[in-house]
Amino acid sequence: MDRVGLEPGNLVITVGLPLSGKSILARRCAESGPKIVVVCPDTIRLALHGSQFVGSAEPFVWAIAQTMVRTLLKEGYTVIVDATNTTVERRRIWVQMSKEFGKRVAIYHVDTDYATCCARNQRHGRLDSAIIDRMHRQFEPPAKAEGDIFTAAQVEKYLDESTDDCDVTDR
Repeated sequence: MDRVGLEPGNLVITVGLPLSGKSILARRCAESGPKIVVVCPDTIRLALHGSQFVGSAEPFVWAIAQTMVRTLLKEGYTVIVDATNTTVERRRIWVQMSKEFGKRVAIYHVDTDYATCCARNQRHGRLDSAIIDRMHRQFEPPAKAEGDIFTAAQVEKYLDESTDDCDVTDR
């Protein structure tokens, strides 16, 4: 896949620990072309209840995210789900949804090491360290059977090359 899954109408999901760089990569992709949007459960949480996490609201957060993704895919958008997606179970809904649209999900595996994520968290103080610990312990790497897997480096290289190909007047 020359376009690292960013073809029109595709579903892309990020996979990685908190503070691994998933959101930065997703935003950069969204800025790379028309009709590429990011759906982020963290943003939905803030809009819904103003907090990072409220357990009782999680079913609503994910229902909203799934509705947004389906609606955007129906309209022909390329959708990037910016979430940790650390387990096969968490990714299953996106794999199934992609199949509903006759596509194969693209998986951006942002494989930043655990120590780096913890150091970033210590600097920013965003999460209780137990959350990163739990996600690290439960992490299941994405498998080819789930979708087309791209490393963050592959995606960055594609974005860098596509930017280099642009004429100054195109920017």
